[in-house]
Amino acid sequence: VDIEALKRELKEVKKTQRTRNEATVTELSRCKNLCDGLAQQLEQQQHAQEHKMAAMQTALNKLTEQQSVFEQSNSSMVRVASMDDAKENDSSEETEKKKRVKQWLFDKLHDVFTKNDLDAVYNKLISDGVNDVSLLSDMTDETLATMVKLLRATR
Repeated sequence: VDIEALKRELKEVKKTQRTRNEATVTELSRCKNLCDGLAQQLEQQQHAQEHKMAAMQTALNKLTEQQSVFEQSNSSMVRVASMDDAKENDSSEETEKKKRVKQWLFDKLHDVFTKNDLDAVYNKLISDGVNDVSLLSDMTDETLATMVKLLRATR
C-alpha cells in the first residue's frame, strides 16, 4: 500500500468534502434567507388581513346602523301610511254621514226654508257634532224652525 497515494487521496477527499460543506452552508444560508423573507411576507399579509378585517367590521357596523335607521324609518312610514289610510277611511265615512245629513235636511225642509237657511242649519249641525241622520230624526219641525230663527237672528 502506497502511503503517499493514500495521503493524496485523503487530501482530495478532504478538499471535496470542504467544497461540499461550503456548498451546503451556502445553500442553507440561501434557504434561511428565503424562509426569513417568506416569514416577513406572511407577517405583512397577516397585518394587511387584520386591517381589511377591521375595515370590513367598521363597514358592517355602519351598514347595520343604516339598516336599523332604515327599518325605523320604514316602520314610521308604515304607521303614518296606516294612519293616513285610517283617516281616509274615517274621512270618507264622515263625508258620507254628512252627505246623508244634508240630504235629509234638504229633503225634509226645502219647502219651508231657503237654501241659505238650510245651509246655515246644516253647517251649525255639523259644527255641533250632529253627523248622523238618526239624531236628526228625533228633532221636531218646531226644533228645526227655532234653530233657523236663531241662526237668522245671529247673522
